[in-house]
Amino acid sequence: MYAIIFPLEKTSILLLYLRLFRVHRWFRFVAYVLMAYIWMWGVSLILVAIFQCNPLAYQWHKTIDGTCIDQLNFFRWITIPNVVHNVVMLITPTPVIWKLEITTNAFTDSMWTSIQLMSWTVAESGVIFITACTPALWPMIVHAIANIDKFRNQSSKAVRSCQGPKSKPQPSDGVWMGRP
Repeated sequence: MYAIIFPLEKTSILLLYLRLFRVHRWFRFVAYVLMAYIWMWGVSLILVAIFQCNPLAYQWHKTIDGTCIDQLNFFRWITIPNVVHNVVMLITPTPVIWKLEITTNAFTDSMWTSIQLMSWTVAESGVIFITACTPALWPMIVHAIANIDKFRNQSSKAVRSCQGPKSKPQPSDGVWMGRP
């Protein structure tokens, strides 16, 4: 799915770019070349995922003789072109955007602008703080998950003990023959 989702997402972004900046010939060329490259990258990932083992059946039947590629290194190295795609997609529209002749309306009402900027500033510092603390919080998260599982097991035992032993309906209950 990875090899299909990313080319689809990136193609949709590049098509949006083409709609916005179609006037510039060089931009169209770069966008089409990048789309072709991204799809070739995606197809190559699919092919590697399919043919990663020799013989092909060795992927699901490990008792036969065969070999596979080093999957850990494969997953490490496929991310590099992905990052390159992202950087190129980020940089490509920059010259066009810098040449746009638009006014800076965002700074005409300084009070409203400062409120919006301040809320983003507060959110940014909060995200940075949470991200920085995440490694230290991991033992606490693991402990909490273990306690939740322990509590769940204890509560299910308590519910079962309150229900009592299960017994089969007897003919005298009126349920045994399917009668209410």
